[in-house]
Amino acid sequence: MDRKTTTSELRAQFFPQLVAAGFVRQGDIARRVLDGGVVHVVEVQHRPRSAVR
Repeated sequence: MDRKTTTSELRAQFFPQLVAAGFVRQGDIARRVLDGGVVHVVEVQHRPRSAVR
C-alpha cells in the first residue's frame, strides 16, 4: 500500500477508534491523559518499504 492509501485507512478506521477511547488526535499522534499522571501516546510513523532480497 502507498502512503496515501494507508493514511486514508488510518483516518477512516483507526483514529476514530482511538478518539472513541478518549484520545485527542493531532496529526499522526494521538494521546490521552489518565488519572495519576499516566499518559498514553500513539504515534504513526510512515516509513517506505524496505526492499527484501
